[in-house]
Amino acid sequence: MFKVNLMTSVYGAMHSELAQALRLLARLSYILGDPAEAVAQQHRAALMSERCNGIDHAYTIIEYINLAHFAFSNLYIPAALRLLYRARYLLLIAHGENHPLMAQIDGNIGVILFAVHEFDAALRFLQSAETAMAANGEPKRLKSALVQHITARAHASRGDFRAALAAEKETYSIYNGLFGPEHEKTKESSEYLSQLTMQAVAFQRKVMDATKGNSVGPLLPTQLPQPSLSSILDVLNILNGIIIISVANVPSAIEPSENGETKNTTESLGMTDEALD
Repeated sequence: MFKVNLMTSVYGAMHSELAQALRLLARLSYILGDPAEAVAQQHRAALMSERCNGIDHAYTIIEYINLAHFAFSNLYIPAALRLLYRARYLLLIAHGENHPLMAQIDGNIGVILFAVHEFDAALRFLQSAETAMAANGEPKRLKSALVQHITARAHASRGDFRAALAAEKETYSIYNGLFGPEHEKTKESSEYLSQLTMQAVAFQRKVMDATKGNSVGPLLPTQLPQPSLSSILDVLNILNGIIIISVANVPSAIEPSENGETKNTTESLGMTDEALD
């Protein structure tokens, strides 16, 4: 905040570096558990970058990505998707399909679409993100493991357990190679692999029973546990480079209240169609 006040007194209310300071202030608010303040500060940063740097500048695209992240944390899901689509369009025009930032944008879009149960569309963006990560040599492959895990869940939700198992095996292989078999992430992936295997066997039995009885009655949709909002936000945090460390007496970044998940997703905190245009 001191930096923002100092730059405002020196340069005035509009400056390109002031937008970067507001972005950092928004991230700090998000980490300290105030997503409403985060989205307000990031909205200012995005508007300032548009006017100082131009709408197709790399910093402006980054501001859109951060604003979409914080908008989703406030359950402004339509606004978050519109911002990400705009960022993707601008990046595609300015730098092409193979830019490293394209993997981050597609990963964000895929994760959010998965959260709202748009599995087919989510898979297209998740696969595009994985392709971009592989093309740009994502070094430790941690983000690739996260994308593969969400891909596995999306395939399982569609009933394609073979593809889900293949994606989750890749996730397990990455975690096992990086952390070893005793790490928490490796164990979680192994447990989910076991769940997928059992669900695949149960689904195959239903198919065989339906074939023998010439009835499609047993082929009811399999009820699969879906990740919580906090789990989705954890994935977005890592994709967008936000690492949250728990400290005593400091609230976590996102702890939705009991009414948080039922909040109307069409609400906008000034993020209407007119504001985004």
